[in-house]
Amino acid sequence: MNPIISMTIKTTFKTLFIIAAGFVVINQAASSNAHERNYLSDSRAFEIHGVTSEFVNSMSQLGYSELSNEQLLAFRIHGIDQSFIEEISVAGYPNLEAEKLLAFKIHGISTSYINSIELSGYTNLEPSELIAFRIHGIDAEYVSWFESLNFDKSDPDQMLAFSIHNVNDEYLRTIDSMGFVGLDADDYLAAKVHDINAEFAGSMKAIEVDVSDLDELLKLRIFDIEEADISTMRDFNLFSSNPNEIVALKILELDQELIDQIKALDIDNYSISKFLRDRANYRSYFSQNDDMLLAFETVINRIYRL
Repeated sequence: MNPIISMTIKTTFKTLFIIAAGFVVINQAASSNAHERNYLSDSRAFEIHGVTSEFVNSMSQLGYSELSNEQLLAFRIHGIDQSFIEEISVAGYPNLEAEKLLAFKIHGISTSYINSIELSGYTNLEPSELIAFRIHGIDAEYVSWFESLNFDKSDPDQMLAFSIHNVNDEYLRTIDSMGFVGLDADDYLAAKVHDINAEFAGSMKAIEVDVSDLDELLKLRIFDIEEADISTMRDFNLFSSNPNEIVALKILELDQELIDQIKALDIDNYSISKFLRDRANYRSYFSQNDDMLLAFETVINRIYRL
């Protein structure tokens, strides 16, 4: 996969659990409490919600001896008691942090849900992963659907990303109808994240851009290639149907100043890396992308020989 697109996918995965389990949970659990405590003292709130000394002691005996007042109230409001804590512990999640225990309760992570996920093949999920699964609708049926696509289900991040970005059968058919072959789960996900659709591909084809490769179509989308960019390239007699060369010219910001700057180069001795840094805030991932380096060299040489 193209390094630019690979970076996009990695960034997406890094943010998934922040999105899914960033533990707005305490805010959810205590938001009503915070509002209430503008008017009530802690002791009055405790009285209303049944936070008794017996309840506090029982939580302490179960390992929750340092709960804040807000957490104690949240536990009581959401029904976290000895039975729930023991149930979750027996199901394989003992000694959860208070925030995660609240998340389990708020989002309905029960023994039956844990068992169904484990029977689907996910036996050792981290608590944050299980919370993310529940929040984003991953259940045994969804796992079965994902597995039917012949993708590797061993990576929960990938399946979770499909759910978060709503990569469904209809979208898969849309991408397949464009004629791309040999796509994997990351390819479909990248396409969805960057809103690749038949309309965009058709608009590029209409202006004679080669869109036979999904990676290159993604680059066109990522770098916001539009008809106006193609018109500028045609005006300078620099149009090529090659998406990499189109993107290279977009990054270099094609104008008369660029033409003059390139024509002033000692073309046989210049440093392309230095030129790209100076002209376009060159980023290191291009150094790992032979296709893009070749595209830069090609358009620079073409401009020099205008």
